[in-house]
This record gives sequence, C-alpha cells and structure tokens, in this order.
Amino acid sequence: MINVGLLEPRASEDRIVLDNVSEQIRECLEAAENCARKAATLPDSSPFKQDFLNLERRWLELARSIEFGESLDRFTKNNAKPNINRRQVRFLRQP
Repeated sequence: MINVGLLEPRASEDRIVLDNVSEQIRECLEAAENCARKAATLPDSSPFKQDFLNLERRWLELARSIEFGESLDRFTKNNAKPNINRRQVRFLRQP
C-alpha cells in the first residue's frame, strides 16, 4: 500500500503509478490528477484555476482519509484478540 500522505497536490502532467491501492483511493487519485491537469491548462489569471487546485487538494485529502480508515480496519482485524491473561480476568471480575 502506498502512503498517500506523501502525495502533494501539483499541477503537472506527470502520471502517478500505483500498485496495491484500493479502488476508492485509486478513483480519488485519478480525480485529483484530472483536476491538476485542468488547472495546468488554465492561465494563472483564471478564477477557475484555484478552484481546480482546491478540488485536487480535497480529492487527495479524501484519499488519505480512506487510506487511514483501511489501515485502521487492517489493524483492528489483525489485533482482534485481546491480550489478557487469566490472572487479569480474575482481578477484573472481583468486586
């Protein structure tokens, strides 16, 4: 899994190559890339350029959020069994 947190918004023609990324994250990153491309085609004086750059940033934030949720889900699934021994359980049950 890539670390989406390392991706910064940019208005360039570079394509991000991704492997092992969830479909939702991939769609967010593709949408961000499309916004960056549109922003790159507009002159700096265009009122829409900053809008596209803001949209790119928000798509990247959504991708980071989804990545965090997925990593949290993996963490909780991998640590589903509590690490409590019998002595601790007896202590917790006593009044």
